[in-house]
Amino acid sequence: MYNLLLSYDRHGDHLQPLDLVPNHQGLTPFKLAGVEGNTVMFQHLMQKRKHTQWTYGPLTSTLYDLTEIDSSGDEQSLLELIITTKKREARQILDQTPVKELVSLKWKRYGRPYFCMLGAIYLLYIICFTMCCIYRPLKPRTNNRTSPRDNTLLQQKLLQEAYMTPKDDIRLVGELVTVIGAIIILLVEVPDIFRMGVTRFFGQTILGGPFHVLIITYAFMVLVTMVMRLISASGEVVPMSFALVLGWCNVMYFARGFQMLGPFTIMIQKMIFGDLMRFCWLMAVVILGFASGNHLSRTRGHGREEMRKSRGHWLWLNLGRRSNAEIRGDLWYQRMGRPPEVRKIGSVRERWLLGSR
Repeated sequence: MYNLLLSYDRHGDHLQPLDLVPNHQGLTPFKLAGVEGNTVMFQHLMQKRKHTQWTYGPLTSTLYDLTEIDSSGDEQSLLELIITTKKREARQILDQTPVKELVSLKWKRYGRPYFCMLGAIYLLYIICFTMCCIYRPLKPRTNNRTSPRDNTLLQQKLLQEAYMTPKDDIRLVGELVTVIGAIIILLVEVPDIFRMGVTRFFGQTILGGPFHVLIITYAFMVLVTMVMRLISASGEVVPMSFALVLGWCNVMYFARGFQMLGPFTIMIQKMIFGDLMRFCWLMAVVILGFASGNHLSRTRGHGREEMRKSRGHWLWLNLGRRSNAEIRGDLWYQRMGRPPEVRKIGSVRERWLLGSR
């Protein structure tokens, strides 16, 4: 049928050939065959595009027309459409000639050196950020302890005290590099979100998927840490800790470029966002139910005022406790000091892992 339609192309006076007329989505028949994953039609169209240079026995030299295939200078190229489409069948086109050879050539000549260089730069960048966190401005604690559970030895310096020595100046350079890197990350990632759409940008595994969430959240945490440092607010270690975890987890993104580690990274990603994510949601409901029941059972016999005072501690009582001996009796509420925010998060994580065993 396609050949029959093209046979009428010679009889009419058209501004352009019929096989180059796009549909309402801007797709020509060649691109539509690739997006739909129709390998038979794709190979048929490629046979019309190839040109045999010479033939010598079993050897044949063939030239292929890469128009509409190569992504250079074409936003709606076949490679771009195959990567961004939601249909899994379109991935089969990547195994067809000459797309397979073109992708392999582009990866070896351009993709792999660029990817390795970007991975090395990011690794140096995250090491710089880690060193800035390790040597963050701290000073010995000056005020007295108000609770026997309080074992804090160092406290955060104010902004006026944080940059006074030559070592502080070196750390300042690293912090500036970290902040500038976070701004560059946002300037690169945010425009792609508006260009591709939120669902396609974060949902496509081939485009990076959840790694974009990690790197964008990391950049925001770095900027939040910077703001808290400038206003001398206490608790900057919380966004700093989140940024460290997210930044190092994003190193797995660059493992996708290696044949040995790439499939393993994809497997971990599918496991986390598959059965493990559904299991975590169910465990969250179960843990919340047990924590609520435990809270109600321990507040029997207390007045309304005592219950109101203890309401703020029930989550840490049920999720963050370390031993039963620490929570016996009403005096526990008087001795209870608010643990550090990072310790609370770690306690919730440990309870979650213990509950999943």
